[in-house]
Amino acid sequence: MPVNSKHKEYQTACSAWTILRHSLAGEEAIKAAGEKYLPRLGEQEDDEYESYTRRAEYWPVAEHTRSGLVGTVYRKDPSIALSPDLEYLRQNADGDGTPLALLAKEVLGDVLGMGRAGLLTDAPAGVQIGAPRPYIKTYAAEKILNWRIEIVRDVRVLTRVVLEECFSAPAPDGDEFCDCERRRYRVLDLVPVASPQGAAARAYRVRLFVHAIDPTDGSEIEDVIVQDGDEVYPKRGLVTFPYIPFTFVGPASLDACVQKSPLLDLVRVNLHHYLLSAELNSGLFLASMPQACVIGGGGGSGNATRYRFGLGTVWEIPMGGEARYLEYTGTGLEKIRQEMQDDEERMRQLGGRLLEAQKKAAETAEALRLRQAGEDATLATTTNSVSFGIQQNLAWAAEWVAADPKKNTFDLNRDFTDFELPMADVLLLGQAADAGYLTDEDLYHNLRNGERLSPATTRAQWMHNRRNATPAPLPALEQAA
Repeated sequence: MPVNSKHKEYQTACSAWTILRHSLAGEEAIKAAGEKYLPRLGEQEDDEYESYTRRAEYWPVAEHTRSGLVGTVYRKDPSIALSPDLEYLRQNADGDGTPLALLAKEVLGDVLGMGRAGLLTDAPAGVQIGAPRPYIKTYAAEKILNWRIEIVRDVRVLTRVVLEECFSAPAPDGDEFCDCERRRYRVLDLVPVASPQGAAARAYRVRLFVHAIDPTDGSEIEDVIVQDGDEVYPKRGLVTFPYIPFTFVGPASLDACVQKSPLLDLVRVNLHHYLLSAELNSGLFLASMPQACVIGGGGGSGNATRYRFGLGTVWEIPMGGEARYLEYTGTGLEKIRQEMQDDEERMRQLGGRLLEAQKKAAETAEALRLRQAGEDATLATTTNSVSFGIQQNLAWAAEWVAADPKKNTFDLNRDFTDFELPMADVLLLGQAADAGYLTDEDLYHNLRNGERLSPATTRAQWMHNRRNATPAPLPALEQAA
């Protein structure tokens, strides 16, 4: 089998991933796919099908929903703690200048949209212990081609993963201003190595493969893949890694199995809505244009008289003939319209709450909690999974530079509700702390969670300000409320 062979689960999920990518890209991608999402009606000619497609409307529900969910998580910055050796990751996590918080945001969006992403901790070849430049690379679902999980000492271990990458290469014709895109395959695996103790051991190995180039036109030869360079055994000093520093990130766990996208059901309803939109809008176009007809005015279908509309035009109709308009009077379009409204309601229930009109009356906290319970549960699980995945890769990066993994943590915000603690409660908490019923730690915790502190205010700053502030008379609670 060639190096770019696909895992069985990849092959099964590939169709859904294509649908999700097109849906997240929006109307242009959906319409560019043509009959994949909007089949022709009967014997439509190309120009008729083009008009039929143009009248259809695809709602960008998937992308708006994903953006809203990501925005809900990022209404507060993630909590990041890095040891001095890895502090640079805060501003450059992937070696290409992407800050760690932004990298996590991209991963969260991919996991919410596609249901899958990958994270690889890597470093330039030759990095030894203490060198400060390991980084974290991200991989989209479609780029994780193959993988193998084995049971080693009763533990599931990733022993191989194949990743597809794209890179730019000089144009074959030597044009210095034109690059061509090429593919390569990064193969990460564990291979047996000799151990000083004589026990069986495995070491992490990295190999790169590329397509051979056709000398006639410089294109890639699809069926010929060759190894590019020597195999590499990344090391911590003189010690090889006994594991592959790659993490699968799904919406429910870090398991290697392909997991269902949280947006897939929403997207399928959205595509059905798109079909109905094409039928409704085409029907409305035809029904809104009354058709003139003349009864007894022609000589049969093969010899029909042509009539023109407009001022200064006179129709001469034979004796006994009649002119009329054919107008639509059926109920079929209303049934399509009702089915579209049903789809819209289903999309709202499946997570498209951004489609809902903003309510003028404020919801109670309990009503809001119940309305968001299902969506928040999915979002909380996905947020946990992304946080754990990034933290795992930070731990590997810490091992690479001989730092303490426990000092490197990453945690996305899990407070999804926009809630500010009422001032009356703030005053009560302050009085309770002054009277000794709450510690300063308790007060800080409540004010922070109640969004009564600036995001830039650290715990140490707040403690210093509280202990050195001049007491002021408290306003009446009735006024504060």
